[in-house]
Amino acid sequence: MLYLFVRERLQWNLSEYGFFSMYNWLMSAAGGSISFCSTQSLLITNLSHISWVAGVVVSMFLLKKVLKISDPLLGFVAGWSQIGGSTFYAFVRTPLGMYLASGVDLMNGTIGVVVRSMLSQTVSSNEIGKLFALLGVLESLLPVAMVPVYATIYRNTVTTFAGAFFLLSAAITIPAEIIFM
Repeated sequence: MLYLFVRERLQWNLSEYGFFSMYNWLMSAAGGSISFCSTQSLLITNLSHISWVAGVVVSMFLLKKVLKISDPLLGFVAGWSQIGGSTFYAFVRTPLGMYLASGVDLMNGTIGVVVRSMLSQTVSSNEIGKLFALLGVLESLLPVAMVPVYATIYRNTVTTFAGAFFLLSAAITIPAEIIFM
C-alpha cells in the first residue's frame, strides 16, 4: 500500500521507494534513540517490519529501562507517534515530507509491546502463554480483515486523496490512546 501511495503521490519508482525504505530502517534502528522509534501499521514491506523491531528495541531500552517511563505513558507517547506519523504521511506532498513523516512515526511499533506488557500484568503467570497465543491468533487474523479495508479506501480515494488510508491508521490508534490515559 505504501509503495502504491508514493508511486501515485510522489511519482516515485521502485528505486526511490527502496531508498526510502532503507532510510526508514536506519531511522528506526539508529535514530530511534534520538527521536523515539518505529514505522507504519499493517501494510508495509518486510524491511519496514525489521525497522519496526529495531525501533521498538531502542525505544523500549531508552524510555523504559533508562528513563523508567511507565507502560501507560510509553504507550501514550508511542500512540501519538503513530497518530502524528500517519497524519503527516496522509498529507505529504514532497519527498522531504515522507522522510520527515518517518521520523515522526518512529515509535509507533512500541504500542504492541506496551499492550503485551500491560496485559501480561493482568493475568496469572500460568496464563501468560494462553494470552500471548490468543494475541498471536488475533494478530494473524487482523490483516485478513484490514488489508481489504485499506485497499478499498485506497482504491476509492486514490484520485482525490491518496493518503486517506493513513488517516484510518491514525483513527484506529485513538481507542488505545484513551486506554493509556
